[in-house]
Amino acid sequence: MTVFKICLVALCALSIILIVRQYKPDYGVFISLCAGIAVLTYALSQIVPIFEFASAMAEDTSFSDYFGIMLKAVGIGIVSSFTCELLRDAGETSLASKVELCAKAAILLLALPVFSALINGAIGNVQTGA
Repeated sequence: MTVFKICLVALCALSIILIVRQYKPDYGVFISLCAGIAVLTYALSQIVPIFEFASAMAEDTSFSDYFGIMLKAVGIGIVSSFTCELLRDAGETSLASKVELCAKAAILLLALPVFSALINGAIGNVQTGA
């Protein structure tokens, strides 16, 4: 049922945007931004229980060290994707591609400890003959 509510809000925002753009084209981007933030806020509130369940599961395993890194990477991906879509809607495709590049670099930087652990584990397995 929540998906229908989100779709209804998005369609109402679209109707308002189409009407407002006839009179004030510049305001369409701002209405789109507000509607996008409202939908994203609602969506994130629905995602919280999923992260709580996953973090409870990760606490019992050796994966718990890397769970925070995974959450940060997912957060960077969601925020940067949302930002890039808004920039593209506003006609700023060049800036959107730069934001995407920065987000990818930030995720790779976050993943360095994971890569290091994987490489050290692989080296350890090769050295012990496992």
